[in-house]
Amino acid sequence: LAANVRQVNTVGSTGSLLEAEIGPGSVLAGKRVSETAWPRDSVLVSVMRGEKVIVPRGNVVLEAGDRLTVFTAPTAREALQTLLASRIATGAEAS
Repeated sequence: LAANVRQVNTVGSTGSLLEAEIGPGSVLAGKRVSETAWPRDSVLVSVMRGEKVIVPRGNVVLEAGDRLTVFTAPTAREALQTLLASRIATGAEAS
């Protein structure tokens, strides 16, 4: 599991609910839910910001520290974990 994925629960015989935190430098931080390239066969279920649960509509801007709950089918799990672990490349990393 990616370092930021905290928990995985099975749903039915094949689905999974992943809980992950958006870390500093994540490609997700500062992006609207609708601008994010969520893998096919995955759905963002909720965003927890502090003690507040946010329904993840398209206009919600994700922030570092947000805890996401995402449903995923087995076909999307690897791509979802890659997305959740992706970081913004800095100048030193890009060269």
